[in-house]
Amino acid sequence: MKLDLSPEAVGQRLRQVEQLRRLCLSLAAAGVSRELAQKYPENQVLQRTARALGNNAAAKTPSRQDGEAQE
Repeated sequence: MKLDLSPEAVGQRLRQVEQLRRLCLSLAAAGVSRELAQKYPENQVLQRTARALGNNAAAKTPSRQDGEAQE
């Protein structure tokens, strides 16, 4: 299978990816993701989505591992 690497084709694919990203973030911002992130705080995908939405309250910050220096 050949992949079209012309500037126009690459630009079109990048626009499509951006549109899909915005759609996903819009759906996540609908509120369900915040509830799920609080219900399942260990789910990394939900936490990453919460951080992408700027919802740091729902996003759990990574905990320190034993032996790491504290500031």
